[in-house]
Amino acid sequence: MKEQRSKSVLVRDGERLGIFTTTDCRDVILEGVDSGEPVGRHSSYQLLCIDRDDFLFNALLLMTQRNLRRLVVTENGQAVGILAQVDVLSYFSNHSHLIAQRLDRAADLDELADIAGQIDRLIRILSGHGVRPPQLGRLVQALNARLFARAWRMIAPARLAESSCLLVMGSEGRGEQMLKTDQDNALLLPNGEDFPEAAACCEAFSAALARFGYPPCPGGVMVSNPHWRLSLSDMRDRIHHWLTRPDGESMLQLAIFCDAESVCGDEALLADCRGYLRARLQDDAGFFSRFARAIDQFDTPLGPFSRLRTRESGGRELLDLKKGGIFPLVHGLRALALENGIDAASSAERARLLAAAGKLEAGLADDILEALAFLSQLRLERGLRRLDAGEAPDNLIEPEALSTLERDLLKDALAVAKRFKAQLRHHYRLGSF
Repeated sequence: MKEQRSKSVLVRDGERLGIFTTTDCRDVILEGVDSGEPVGRHSSYQLLCIDRDDFLFNALLLMTQRNLRRLVVTENGQAVGILAQVDVLSYFSNHSHLIAQRLDRAADLDELADIAGQIDRLIRILSGHGVRPPQLGRLVQALNARLFARAWRMIAPARLAESSCLLVMGSEGRGEQMLKTDQDNALLLPNGEDFPEAAACCEAFSAALARFGYPPCPGGVMVSNPHWRLSLSDMRDRIHHWLTRPDGESMLQLAIFCDAESVCGDEALLADCRGYLRARLQDDAGFFSRFARAIDQFDTPLGPFSRLRTRESGGRELLDLKKGGIFPLVHGLRALALENGIDAASSAERARLLAAAGKLEAGLADDILEALAFLSQLRLERGLRRLDAGEAPDNLIEPEALSTLERDLLKDALAVAKRFKAQLRHHYRLGSF
């Protein structure tokens, strides 16, 4: 390793392939192991591999999700090399500090606040390198999950942090958030246990996220709100209420919960709630129609002859990307997933599973994901420009400021939203409401 200036070597043990790293070497020295022992006894054989033709970004994502420093690169199933995390990040961002490792080493909330700013800078760098929103959103989700978990463990006593289940919801839960938006989170607590400190810890956690740049949710969907800090039995009662009294507020809260993902603690609590929701759902066309009806909450800003519909504001003609295109696509997939018992939280996974189950035409599923990616790219670019101007990101764009190609692609994306909404209206018989 010294001769080759390498921090790791691959080890062959019969049919097994392992790895021996400088960390393993250090441990061997500290344990006083005889240097004449076979290296294979101190190697790790639980390897994660990536094919040499896979995307480099997927390697970075896998390293971030699994907290790995290196991957074995394979070709036709055979190892051909090792890819180090520092080399991947150097390629993408030209700096050597690793955000994920800084999160693990952070000593206090001050350092976490600084790391949250680094995540923003990483978004700019990767976006500038051409990383598309679907992949970028997944990476940001992985980093944010570790940021939130680290902050929660710093704030909450160990018993509370391990026994509860901290959830993120909305675009964060779906892995589709890039720039910081409103907090959307909740806390599930086990039955029969008392946590008198929970309220104060949740208040501190919401305050910490605000300090990191995540503004409070105007609708109060935060752990600091007792309405979203519930025991398992109380959460079951809440689900029962949503299903038996499906008014507008109940359908909104159910939609929020459908996007939930665990970031810290006992994931079994969320799994129990999802299982309870599946078991309680009936084959009730009326219920699913009421849930899906939100797709018509906003008009698609695309008129006859593919003319973009804008509204005047401050002397400019603006279009809302979220209301007009992103929301109906996301909620339409969410409604179909709920109806067909699909637990996946991300829009991409929902579309793929629905297509695989024959519940969504494969071509339309691909078109929906392409439309979402383009609309998200426009929103990200607009958000970064507003941040540069010292303004908060929003969902408004000025079509006249786009290039001819971008306007054509925007029209195509909105046409997909319009077509998907038409199919959903027919499927759920929304015209009868």
